[in-house]
Amino acid sequence: MIDIDFKFYRSILWKRLPLILAIWIVIAGAAIAVAYILPPVYRSNARVLVVKPQIDQSTVTLTSGEIIQSIQERLLTRGNLLEIAKRFDVFKDDPDLSPSERYREMYAATKFRVIDLGGPRSRAPSSTAFIISFSAEEPRMASQVTGELVTKMLELNSKIRSGIVEGTATFYEQEVTRLGNELTDLEVQIVNFEGENADSLPNSLDFRRAEMSRIQARLLAIDTQQQTLIDQKAQLERVINNPGTVLTPSARQTPEERRLLDLQGQLAQAKVIYSDTHPNVRALNAQIEVLEAAILGIVPTDGDDTGTAAPTQMELQVEQIAALIRAGQQERSQLESQLVEIQRTIDQTPSVTMGLNALNRKYAGLQTRYNSAVTQLNTAATGENIETRQQGERFEVIEQPTAPEEPESPNRLLIAGFGLVGGLGAGLGLVILLELLNKSIRRPSELVSALGIQPFATVPYIATQKEILRSRLKAAAAVAAIVIGLPALLYVIHYQYMPIDLIISNMVERFGLDDLMRNLG
Repeated sequence: MIDIDFKFYRSILWKRLPLILAIWIVIAGAAIAVAYILPPVYRSNARVLVVKPQIDQSTVTLTSGEIIQSIQERLLTRGNLLEIAKRFDVFKDDPDLSPSERYREMYAATKFRVIDLGGPRSRAPSSTAFIISFSAEEPRMASQVTGELVTKMLELNSKIRSGIVEGTATFYEQEVTRLGNELTDLEVQIVNFEGENADSLPNSLDFRRAEMSRIQARLLAIDTQQQTLIDQKAQLERVINNPGTVLTPSARQTPEERRLLDLQGQLAQAKVIYSDTHPNVRALNAQIEVLEAAILGIVPTDGDDTGTAAPTQMELQVEQIAALIRAGQQERSQLESQLVEIQRTIDQTPSVTMGLNALNRKYAGLQTRYNSAVTQLNTAATGENIETRQQGERFEVIEQPTAPEEPESPNRLLIAGFGLVGGLGAGLGLVILLELLNKSIRRPSELVSALGIQPFATVPYIATQKEILRSRLKAAAAVAAIVIGLPALLYVIHYQYMPIDLIISNMVERFGLDDLMRNLG
């Protein structure tokens, strides 16, 4: 069983009672004085609701929370707060405050609080509201500054949203113009490229191959015709040189007849490849008609079965055959040149195709980007129209700031109560601390435990009058120092450094006790 010496502790308490009372009176008095001298602080609130858009096609991609954060940062800038303080003469009672001190006090007095309406458990769609408030020593000033903050907030919201939609529309207008110019330039490049390589374009490759086959067939026919003409010319020359030589049936034909037969063969070959309306077929028909008319007008020579003819007539035929051979050679030379040129264009076609495909791919990519930019421009124009008519997301003031009738702080009763309780606790705590630090022997039990002996009797310490007077003077001096020094210190802090209510507010905000103080208030 624990043996508690209540008499000893009572004597210590009685002995230290003056010190406890002094500390209690000083702290309680200081708290009451602080509660009395602290100026009242009035807070005016404005409640703003974020209204969901009527038409959800705006190009503003920022969320309401991001816009609110952006507005808050812009409202709480140094220049803006100092301008509001100057306009409403917030520091008329403290004209000597520096701009930095004014900014700190304005920043501390301005509050933003976002409220999430609805949530995961609510059936209604989640929406957002926020509260703007300002604290001042005068109710009217608090409401005026809060109203100015709300006005600037609405202006900033409109400015931010308009800036976003206008910037988006301007960007896509410039993008459409730029891409359109690039498309035009690329179209010119494609046209110039096709013009420079008109004879090597891939869409005419089949035609050039067919033309190449036709020329090759024509060259073969010319070679056959040339050989026939050479043989005829040789026979006629032998007859001229040896009149008794018998002519072959082909040699007895006139050059016009042989030319007619050759053209008829060419026409038969051409009809296999081309239609009757093809230019080559028409040209061959025209030549055949001319030769037929010419043959009908030729006067035949005497029909001697031996094939002999007058030398002058044979010589004329030889000259005609020689002329046809020269014409065939010239045509062959022209056809060979055409064949070389066609082969060159066919050889160039792959590289031309690659270049043209590259230009077409680039054009298709630009066309896709251009179409996308046009679509985005139309969307941006729609979004700009929505914001102009205020049919997008907007801020609506559902509670205008009013002059408060009661001060928000300080809670004078709470401060005084804390002072009374805290002063008593401080006094008791100091006494307990002093007793824990006091290692002197004051009871018989302590003498026994310290020395290990059992005394016959104990005599208490008897102080002299001089020692008693000295002890009382020390206690009085300590009490006087506390009673005078603590209020003086509070006075200097309040009027020379920072108002005590602002210090308390900053401490409460820093330690996260806003809700606790609001409930206690």
